[in-house]
Amino acid sequence: AVVWSLSELGPAPELALPLAAGTVLTPLISIWRRPDPTRMLQSTLHTLVPVLTIGLCLGHLTRLRAVPGETGRDLVYLLFLCVILADTAAFYVGTWIGKRRIAPRISPSKSWEGAIGGLL
Repeated sequence: AVVWSLSELGPAPELALPLAAGTVLTPLISIWRRPDPTRMLQSTLHTLVPVLTIGLCLGHLTRLRAVPGETGRDLVYLLFLCVILADTAAFYVGTWIGKRRIAPRISPSKSWEGAIGGLL
């Protein structure tokens, strides 16, 4: 539904209210059903963040593709090319000169040098 709402067709007005209500009611129900504030936040985040993150990314991808003419398709290709090149650069720079780890407990091989290499 999030992807569809960002597409060129857009959602029908009768779907806008249920989408907004679901987004607002999910945290409220989570708060009501969980006594512990930490569990309230975890439950809400585990429900909403994946849906919104994936939905918004795919939705913006459809909007990018909908740019008129051949430009939209080329922009999608350019996006994927930039992501692939940045990821490859981060890997090789991090492998060759990476010394300082970003978050050793979460992802032990990620380094600050690799992140800067990917950004460049």
